[in-house]
Amino acid sequence: MPASEITDDDVLAAAGYHRDAVEKVIHFYYPLVCRVAFGVSGSLSLGTTIVGTVVGRSLHMLKNWSTAIEAKNWFFHHTLLECRRLDGRDGGDDPLFTRADDAPAYRAFIIALRKLPIQQREAFLLTHGEKLDPRQTAVAMDCSMTAAANHLAAAQNDLTAIAGDQYHPSITRMGIIYAALQPGEAAFIGDVSQRVGGFIRRRRWRKIINAVLLTVAAVLIGWIAWRLSKISEV
Repeated sequence: MPASEITDDDVLAAAGYHRDAVEKVIHFYYPLVCRVAFGVSGSLSLGTTIVGTVVGRSLHMLKNWSTAIEAKNWFFHHTLLECRRLDGRDGGDDPLFTRADDAPAYRAFIIALRKLPIQQREAFLLTHGEKLDPRQTAVAMDCSMTAAANHLAAAQNDLTAIAGDQYHPSITRMGIIYAALQPGEAAFIGDVSQRVGGFIRRRRWRKIINAVLLTVAAVLIGWIAWRLSKISEV
């Protein structure tokens, strides 16, 4: 079962590539990546691609984090970067719609959300979906608090104009759906275990191969030096 919290010690242990520690850290942040990827991209297929890219890349970044907040900020920002990279691609059904009988006002609200510039969409979903405060939102987006606040205000103004008195009910419904934008626990635990296991095995083999190459190089250099010494004696 994923941990309910992550400490700085957990992050430091993962930096040593101990498998249990690595899985603990990735398990903890995996749902966050899923929510942001699916929510911001507006697509299950694009979101799945983004999750795979970010989780795979994170395994190479473990040694660069010394605190849990550094890890969290990295996952937020790099998930958003992948969403930006794929923005505009058609990914099929929007995961913020859950049923064919969603209220027309809510559907209009989400359609309007998808038409916003991506950074406005990010600011809105980080605030109303992830419940981040202004400083956290700015850090996740890698911009100033003023810029993040401007993006949020623009999004809220446009969506209020579309939704009218259904603005707050639509935010409430969206928040409930957004919070569930992650695979079942068993599914993502299996995915993380497979990714981490494969990465650590490849890393171990690379270390073995590098050690063998260094040994061969040392032997070769020694042999060349010996040959040169023999030649100089002639």
